Amino acid sequence: MTRPDARHDPSAAYVLALMTEVAMDLLLRPGTRSDAVECGRICFAAFDRIAHEHGFPGDFPSMDAATGLMDVLLAHPGFYSVVAELDGRIVGSNFLDERSPVVGVGP
Repeated sequence: MTRPDARHDPSAAYVLALMTEVAMDLLLRPGTRSDAVECGRICFAAFDRIAHEHGFPGDFPSMDAATGLMDVLLAHPGFYSVVAELDGRIVGSNFLDERSPVVGVGP
């Protein structure tokens, strides 16, 4: 996402102010297994929506499957996890697979 340029777009200053306000309230922290259910719900909803909008099958057959994957990733020492919280509520997550010299990011 590119940041708006207030010099060329008067509404950009407002958008930039909102982005800064949200960023200040956003907490990024390492994930724990206790985050699996909420991370699984968010992951399932996000991937399911993208698949539905583009007319192809989803990556996860159910929310339970997405939650199971999140639980495995959060428990595995070879994956670095980041959970994003806004106002104390989980709003996203991501993972870095560090098990080999070539790393992967997601979901």
